[in-house]
Amino acid sequence: MQELSCNQILALLTFFIENRLNPKLMQSVEFHLNICPNCREKYLNLRKIFNNYQDIKDKITESEEQENISYKEKQYIDFKENLSAYIDNELDDNENLRIRKIAIANINARLDLEETLCIRELLLESFERMKNNLKTDFSEITVNKLYNNNEKSIKLSYIKVISIILLITIISIITWVNIINLHLV
Repeated sequence: MQELSCNQILALLTFFIENRLNPKLMQSVEFHLNICPNCREKYLNLRKIFNNYQDIKDKITESEEQENISYKEKQYIDFKENLSAYIDNELDDNENLRIRKIAIANINARLDLEETLCIRELLLESFERMKNNLKTDFSEITVNKLYNNNEKSIKLSYIKVISIILLITIISIITWVNIINLHLV
């Protein structure tokens, strides 16, 4: 095993802490740290700094992930609120572009968009199929019923008037016949 100087050890300490030395060199650094109290103290201080750095780095990464998740959740909620308007082309150009970007960046938003577009397409196809299968037009049927009901109403009124006139005529004839019979007797 080769003996290393304190300056060489100081140059290798960060690589030693990060476990980036070959096994033979790692052994030499360990040996020197066991026999040299100055280098061991520098190693322990550097190790403490490195551990603190890792803790801070982990916290920052975790915080960034939380912010990113929160941002993505907010984006997704906004996307869901505007999905119907987007599909129906009710948004202005800037809003349309913003919703498209969310759909590209967020897998859940993209899946929701694809699913909603698929459902919309199925509904349109179903509507067209039903429309083509119908032999009659419901609005035409409704208008005809109204017209027929109106004609029936007019016919009924006409029949009532004729019936009243006929009844009056019969009563008049009977009355005249009775009057004539009274005068004759």
